[in-house]
Amino acid sequence: ESIVERLASAQEGEARPVELQVVQSPEVNAFALPGGHIFVLEGLLSQVRSEDELAGVLAHEIGHVALRHSIQNLARQMGVGWVLSAFWKDLDGLTALLLGEAGNLTQLAFTREQEAEADAFGVKLAARAGFRAQSLADFLGRLNEGRLQPAFLSDHPAPQDRQDRLSS
Repeated sequence: ESIVERLASAQEGEARPVELQVVQSPEVNAFALPGGHIFVLEGLLSQVRSEDELAGVLAHEIGHVALRHSIQNLARQMGVGWVLSAFWKDLDGLTALLLGEAGNLTQLAFTREQEAEADAFGVKLAARAGFRAQSLADFLGRLNEGRLQPAFLSDHPAPQDRQDRLSS
């Protein structure tokens, strides 16, 4: 929580409030939900090697909150549903499911774009708060090297691409 407070005080402009929760789970993951709720799984905490690495992860999640990615995704999902219902009035269950999954495929590219935005936001925020900006890239590189790639990375940019972008 002290890291979150330090990051929040370093934000430019009006910072959106965040609430941190640690969840008992061996998975290596952290995520942000609408309303500024950030969840960090204990598996991630067992893998970070420094306060700077944890700050990089938390700054990335704060980036999702500040950039309102959850709200954008909800609006996009609702939009896909509206478009589908406008074109096809009477969809059977299987057709609706297939079309819905096609909509999820288009969302994947946007999600990767949002991840890149949150990475860039997080690196800048961590640096402004006095943390080592390179630490998020170091952490991601270690996950990639150790093949600790958790399931959540399936909708993120490739770990090596992400690490390279953050290191430059």
